[in-house]
Amino acid sequence: MKQKMKLRRKVISYVLALVMVLSTFTGIMPGTSLTAQAATTVYYLDANGTTKSISDYTSVSSSNSAVTWGSGWYVVSANDMSINNLITVNSEANLILCDDATLTVSRSISNDYAFKVANGTLNIYAGSTSKTINGNGKMNVSNPLHYGIGIQSGSSVTVNGGTVNGSGSPLGIENKGIFTVNGGTVIGSSSNGSGIQNTEKNSTIIVNGGKVTATGTNFGIEAYYGNFTVNGGEITARGGEDSGNKALRGNNVTLGTGMELYESDDGSTYTLVNGTTSSKKYIQIKPKPVAVTGVTLNKTETTL
Repeated sequence: MKQKMKLRRKVISYVLALVMVLSTFTGIMPGTSLTAQAATTVYYLDANGTTKSISDYTSVSSSNSAVTWGSGWYVVSANDMSINNLITVNSEANLILCDDATLTVSRSISNDYAFKVANGTLNIYAGSTSKTINGNGKMNVSNPLHYGIGIQSGSSVTVNGGTVNGSGSPLGIENKGIFTVNGGTVIGSSSNGSGIQNTEKNSTIIVNGGKVTATGTNFGIEAYYGNFTVNGGEITARGGEDSGNKALRGNNVTLGTGMELYESDDGSTYTLVNGTTSSKKYIQIKPKPVAVTGVTLNKTETTL
């Protein structure tokens, strides 16, 4: 009988020891229940406008510390998310801006950015937690003492949807790499410089769709270096008040088939430009109006 009791005590002690070992490795203490939690599926529109979905991603949350985005998917699904420090992208990251969600990135520091893509790639999409996607998610980036958004040499940013807003002084969005807009809305603004600017000879801005708005006290869009190509979408730019400042400055501006440049002195009355340069304060680039031909209207008279 005593031997059986001793055996039982040994078995119980072994079981307890095993439970403690497991809790050490799993972080689950005895008495804790496990509940399986499936990640919420997020839908997004890819570069071709096709609806796709993911369930393996990182939810972006508010922070006062510097943040680094590596390889993977990042989702902004809640409103009023704020990061009051630098965000750095150093690998291939994909950002989904869900409907009615806003990420605010703010930093007040000289000689640096609020949002920087360095040796990395960032793809931005419009998304939602439902299959209906309105595309009104936003990311607002600001740095009143320097550049808002910076795309470094060898890096790229592609906006496929949502709204991306970069503001800074002297540049709202600085591009040293490749900046592509396929859809959505891009806004670049500066209170003491240019809204969007290429700053290196190999810098490239390509607009295939969406809407781009650039406002600056010097130039709206500064493409003196590099290349600026518009194949689609709509562009509106405004320059500063001083003589020599204008909406668009660029040596290598290319307009794709069917795209036209318009200019204005007051932002109200626009005139078509025969070429790719303008010295005016306001410009618009948009598709050529489609002429409707071959339509016959039959007049029908009705007597009451």
